Amino acid sequence: DAEREPLHAAGLDFQIGRAAQALGLMPLAETHLLAALAANEQQLGMADRHTQEVAVALVSLYEMMGNDQQSRPLAQRAVNALGADSDGILRASALSALAMVETNRGELPRAEALRQQVLAIDREIYGDAHPITLSAVNNLANVLFAQRRYSEALPMFDQVLEARRKLYAADHPAIAMAANNSASTHLLTGD
Repeated sequence: DAEREPLHAAGLDFQIGRAAQALGLMPLAETHLLAALAANEQQLGMADRHTQEVAVALVSLYEMMGNDQQSRPLAQRAVNALGADSDGILRASALSALAMVETNRGELPRAEALRQQVLAIDREIYGDAHPITLSAVNNLANVLFAQRRYSEALPMFDQVLEARRKLYAADHPAIAMAANNSASTHLLTGD
């Protein structure tokens, strides 16, 4: 099984990279995630779900490191590898990674368009009340908020809060975050 060895090694590199990232060992995480990406891309191609997962993790790492010279091209490459007819979950993940990069760069109109695409995909896959869809609504509302479009963000934050109250116990952190977003926006709009 010589063909499987590089993929097995890539899987280990991915796990070590994620663990190193969680421990704050960014250079070590980068080394292992880069190795996993190279092996997966060579064996499976960029459109494969395993390669996409590694690419999104590496984009996230680069963003944590403040390295948008690496994160943006990789995020765009991940999106470009997926056609419009590709798996929706993969596409949403790649688009979300690119939206994160664009948000952090201050490219808010572009981030907004990407977040709208993610939300449309998530709604189609999961429906309106699923936690993944609610996160997509929250992310879009955050981009609108960052653009000072508070009256557009407010109903989205309120929607997320109400839906999360139905899904989680009252002391769940997701409710606290949603309540904070809603309250902050209500204060700014005067509602």
